Amino acid sequence: MRFSLFVLSAFCLLFVSCGKKKEVKKPLPKVYAAYAAKKTVPYYLEGIGHVRAYNSARIKSQIEGYLEVIHYDQGKDVNKGDILVTIDPDNYKAKLEESEGELEQSKAQLRFAEEKVIRYTKLVEDDYVSKLNYDEYVSNFQALLGTVKRNQGSVDNAKTNLNYCYIKAPFTGRIGKKLIDIGNLVQNDGSTLLIVNQLQPIYVDFSLPEKQLSRILKKQKKENLTVRVHIPEVEVVEEEGELIVVSNDVDETTGMVPLRAEFKNKDELLWPGQFAKVRLILKDVEDAVLVPEKAINLGQKGMYVEVVEADNIVKFKYVDVGETYGDLVVIEKGIDVGELVITTGQIQVKPNAPVNVVKVDDDILKQFKEW
Repeated sequence: MRFSLFVLSAFCLLFVSCGKKKEVKKPLPKVYAAYAAKKTVPYYLEGIGHVRAYNSARIKSQIEGYLEVIHYDQGKDVNKGDILVTIDPDNYKAKLEESEGELEQSKAQLRFAEEKVIRYTKLVEDDYVSKLNYDEYVSNFQALLGTVKRNQGSVDNAKTNLNYCYIKAPFTGRIGKKLIDIGNLVQNDGSTLLIVNQLQPIYVDFSLPEKQLSRILKKQKKENLTVRVHIPEVEVVEEEGELIVVSNDVDETTGMVPLRAEFKNKDELLWPGQFAKVRLILKDVEDAVLVPEKAINLGQKGMYVEVVEADNIVKFKYVDVGETYGDLVVIEKGIDVGELVITTGQIQVKPNAPVNVVKVDDDILKQFKEW
């Protein structure tokens, strides 16, 4: 009997011992975090556009003749007034000499006719010659006067045509590629001989939505507006210029307002025809709060960040998000500078629960990029 009680007691103790489970403490979620920082950033309107030459001329001939000399080097700069090409001038020189000869002949005839009229004026008053003869002399003088004017016009026209043989640069700029070779017949039919573009300064044409028009006009009345341009895939091309034109109408088909900015383009990094990203700067926001963009989460009530507070307890805070600069984003409302926000590992985090912060970035501004 005693043996049975002993066995029963041992069995019960064994059962109780096996029924107790060892409690395992769950590890805290591991997260990376960063401190919110402050920086003065531009508030802008962004659009896309294209670079346009300040001046662009398609050089064409106003006369017909054979191309005799090309004076320019392809792809090089020329100054205003430089001779670009010469069209064979021989025929036009000959025409000028012919016209000048006819002019001198008619002038001599005019002088003789004028002297005759002067001489016969006294004679007709004294009735030594008839009034009819006198009228003929006056009529001949007037006709010769017209001939002189006509011949003078022919001389002027011949000089103009001769000058057209020497085609000059209309402004300082950059020559493009050669479009016609020496020896070819040039005609005044509108064919382009070469193209000259002025690169300094230079324009960027872009558009913004019409809903922004009133803001732009109000701001422009107070001050000159800065425009910054970036050429995609060419990181070094970032230029700053000035808004000079707001179009006097809105494009009805697109609802966009055409604008134009002017840039000095000192290094000639902006090139006609390039696609450009454009930002019209409306103001600079001082002490803007910045956090890494990857710290932003989307919830049912909007955007929020996970903030690590005392004792590594996490609070979820909803925020108003502004512009993006590189990997950073502006927080317009919701948190302050210096707050620690989680940037990696958010999916495991619960509000009002502790976390294990394994890495902290205390200098996020190194990630700041305006484009």
